[in-house]
Amino acid sequence: TYANTTTERTALETSTNHGTIHVWAAGNSRGNVSQDSNTAMLQNNPNSITVAALGARGQFSGYSNFGACVFVTAPTSGETNFASP
Repeated sequence: TYANTTTERTALETSTNHGTIHVWAAGNSRGNVSQDSNTAMLQNNPNSITVAALGARGQFSGYSNFGACVFVTAPTSGETNFASP
């Protein structure tokens, strides 16, 4: 689990400066107050690639967070609860 501390932020910045590519899930909180990935430190980091889940109909899955920081989507399996466009 990531803790938004000075030590964690420094480790993230240091590893990025050394060529590490960080890929994070957008999150699984759609429908909750934390559903916008832009409010998460890891996902909203300019050195991160944020991935959201995409349902079978080409829409965000019912559980996947969203946000302007989402760079790519990936298919989900077993999705039955699709979000409206």
